[in-house]
Amino acid sequence: MGAAVIVAVAGAAWRYGSARTSRWAAVAARLPPTRVADLAEGKQVKVVGVIEERDTMPAPLTQRPCVGWTVRAVAANGGWVIDRISRSAARDFWLRDDDGARVLVRGERAALVVAGGHAVSAARERGIVQREALLVPGDRVAVIGMVRRELDPGGVTMYREAPMRFVLDGIPLWLLPAS
Repeated sequence: MGAAVIVAVAGAAWRYGSARTSRWAAVAARLPPTRVADLAEGKQVKVVGVIEERDTMPAPLTQRPCVGWTVRAVAANGGWVIDRISRSAARDFWLRDDDGARVLVRGERAALVVAGGHAVSAARERGIVQREALLVPGDRVAVIGMVRRELDPGGVTMYREAPMRFVLDGIPLWLLPAS
């Protein structure tokens, strides 16, 4: 009887945690992916691609190099597992889509970073486990944000026009694991 109760509680906790994680995936799944070549200024889009090598930052708990991180607070509460994002951050990075085109993502302005890979339980504070997950170069992600133009310091243009490039920025800017 005791083993059946443990299995039932563990199953319910797993379903609860999976449901919370799948909510972000459901929001991202509703938006059709946009190729970098098809970006248009002022539109909210989802671009799926691979994070390219760029300057990294240290993750807050383990100091591992990354371009983005999420710290989740995980605790047991009356047979349920409470798993919520307690803090997250990212740095600017290049995203390369499946066609090979790239766009700059202004990760420092991200409202939501949901990293799922390279996760470790790195600390325990007052009975709550702090679980750190990373976004690193080579990871496949979905970025949801607004398309805008900015000056391109390395760009070349004709005559008097300033060189411009598209970036993903705005509110909301979400960095999510790609499905």
